[in-house]
Amino acid sequence: MNVHSYKNSGLANARTIDIVPNADGEKGCVLTVRTKAGLRKPKVSSRSVTLKRGARKAVKSAAGATNGSFYRSDLTQIAMARASKILMGQRPVKEKVRKGRKTASA
Repeated sequence: MNVHSYKNSGLANARTIDIVPNADGEKGCVLTVRTKAGLRKPKVSSRSVTLKRGARKAVKSAAGATNGSFYRSDLTQIAMARASKILMGQRPVKEKVRKGRKTASA
């Protein structure tokens, strides 16, 4: 989760979660969770899900993957914040309309 600490280390913990932007250039993010069956098998050690059905559902799935399934409840807020920031960064930027002074027509 982009923090250098023991709690967030993917090497020190058996259960990890990763949320990254979608690599296909499409909207959405990819949620990756380490599986229990593949702790010593790197090829099958993780399960990925692409979240592209909207911001509310993506944040809810991030919460469900951590706290809802008794995976790692201490990462729930961090995972939800990361999914939210990624999805907010993918939104198009609205151009601000500058209002000028009204001139008196004489």
